[in-house]
Amino acid sequence: MWKVLFNRALALFAIWTTTVLTLKRRAIEEERLSSVQEAKQLLEETKILRGLIPICASCKKIRDDRGYWNQLESYIEKHSDARFSHGICRECQNKLYGDQDWYTKGKR
Repeated sequence: MWKVLFNRALALFAIWTTTVLTLKRRAIEEERLSSVQEAKQLLEETKILRGLIPICASCKKIRDDRGYWNQLESYIEKHSDARFSHGICRECQNKLYGDQDWYTKGKR
């Protein structure tokens, strides 16, 4: 009699273990699919500039695929999600305005 009870208990344990492992596997698979979907979405949203970009050594304009020369800012904005805000560094301020009275007075 104890063998019958032992066998039934063992069978119930095997069924329970199989069920738990199956549910765990499904949860892991769903998590993996979710991660893959998220990675695909992030990859679609990411624009990356790659390869050799022809740039003028003098004015820094960039030649596009059609052979037109574009300002650096407009080329990058067109081919990525980057945006620009402009300012003038101290070195360029001195080059542009260094001999202007209003500029030299303002520096003092």
